[in-house]
Amino acid sequence: MADKNKVVSFFSDLKVELLQKVVWPSRKELFNITLIVIIFVLVWSVYIGVLSFGFAKGLEGLLNFFKGS
Repeated sequence: MADKNKVVSFFSDLKVELLQKVVWPSRKELFNITLIVIIFVLVWSVYIGVLSFGFAKGLEGLLNFFKGS
């Protein structure tokens, strides 16, 4: 019975914590943060893609150079 009371107490405290103590962002703040994350991911994706393409072309050129020798 004591274990059941601990579980009930835990979830009761969890509800209080989530609803009263946590400061949730407003809808506008959430939108702005999400937009920043999406832009950041897109910029990094392009950066990594360009690096990958450059390394692939460089390696291809190096292999062709040694293959031709």
